[in-house]
This record gives sequence, C-alpha cells and structure tokens, in this order.
Amino acid sequence: MTITRLHNGSYYISDIIEGHLIEQVYYFYTKKEAIKKFRQYRKQLKKWLLNMNIIIFVIVKYVNY
Repeated sequence: MTITRLHNGSYYISDIIEGHLIEQVYYFYTKKEAIKKFRQYRKQLKKWLLNMNIIIFVIVKYVNY
C-alpha cells in the first residue's frame, strides 16, 4: 500500500490487489481515517473479485459440459 499526501491536503492511496492497481483519493480525512476507509474498500473489493471468479468458474464449467 502506498500513501501520498497531495498538495491540496488530500491523501492518495494505492495498492495492487489480485494483479490490479487500485487507486483512491480521500478528501477531508485524516491519514488514519483515510487508511481505514481504504482498507474497508479493499476488503469489499476482494470479496467482489472472489465472487466474480466464482461466477466465471461456474459459467465456464457449465459451458464446457
């Protein structure tokens, strides 16, 4: 996870999840709050990606039969 404070006072946070670059900018948050929000976002995104992988697996399995 990379955290950068921008010139306007916002925080730019990025990370690589499942091979994808994820970027978010948080305005009007402290650094601690921005990190907490980004971790929540990352957790939701991981669940979504896992669900998408399961759906794709089921579709591929169904098509191959």
